[in-house]
Amino acid sequence: MVGAWLGVHAQPKPKLGLLSLDSYDNDPQHAKVARIELQKLGLYEMIDIYDVEYMIGKDSQNTKNCYGKLCLVAAGKSIKADKMLTGSIESFPDRIVISLRIIDVASEVIEKNLTMEFFRYPQEIGRMLEVVIKKIHDVKVDETLYSQIVRPEKYSEALNPPVVDRLRLSGPRLGFYYFTVSIADRLDGSRDHGGF
Repeated sequence: MVGAWLGVHAQPKPKLGLLSLDSYDNDPQHAKVARIELQKLGLYEMIDIYDVEYMIGKDSQNTKNCYGKLCLVAAGKSIKADKMLTGSIESFPDRIVISLRIIDVASEVIEKNLTMEFFRYPQEIGRMLEVVIKKIHDVKVDETLYSQIVRPEKYSEALNPPVVDRLRLSGPRLGFYYFTVSIADRLDGSRDHGGF
């Protein structure tokens, strides 16, 4: 009886809409990964992408480049979302920068905003999105994952980057060996007695 009462009176999760993420490579997979990571958190009722496309199409709205607050608020009202998530993924020669914003549709205010820099490993964008989504929602992030992909303030602290093909040891080397008396005598001896 208590379980039924809690189920009836539980507060509904806010509805979150995600149209797309603006990315340097225009890859629609980034938004799909973000959607999956948000669903794993379980904090929102995610509006299904097919429902979004249907409702936006029904209202004849063009959301191809809908990344700004005004456009997202209008789209959020159209799809009956409580909140909208948007963001960008930008690539630079030495880093990738991911910015996410959560917009409250009713108050038309940016509720949360977070920008993070990462090492430039494009194949790790999924894990980068996981970190940013968890951080923007104040959810604990795995420290090993965090230290592998987040760009530290000083590169000298980055001893173990996640993607290293091989350790390069080419170059000049100088070595020196010194043998003490007992080992030197053994090495100077005949081959039959362990010498060279």
